[in-house]
Amino acid sequence: MKNSLMTMNDKILLRKRSIIEIINDKLKNIYQIERYRHRNLNNIFEYP
Repeated sequence: MKNSLMTMNDKILLRKRSIIEIINDKLKNIYQIERYRHRNLNNIFEYP
C-alpha cells in the first residue's frame, strides 16, 4: 500500500472512535461484562 496522508475528516472520525472505544472499555470493566464469541454451538455451554 502507498503511504498517504489522512484527510482531516478521517482524523476526526478516528479520534471519535478512540473515545468511544475507551468509554466502552470502562463500562465493560465497571459492570464486569464479558462477551464470548463462539464458533461452534457445542462450545456455548462450556462457559457459564
